[in-house]
Amino acid sequence: MKEKLAKIIHLLKKEFVQPELKEKSATEEFLCVCGTWEDDRSIEEQIKVIYSSRKSSRKMEHVF
Repeated sequence: MKEKLAKIIHLLKKEFVQPELKEKSATEEFLCVCGTWEDDRSIEEQIKVIYSSRKSSRKMEHVF
């Protein structure tokens, strides 16, 4: 938690101190703070979980 907080603070300091950061550099900094997706399940398993967790709803049916 402290490491992520330090990364966020570093990113914010860079944004305010050096506003001339190029878009690519800013994107790299942002991704550095966010980290990467980690999951031991296969892609197929992840997709299956996503679809199985979706729920049908008729709440907005009357709007359209």
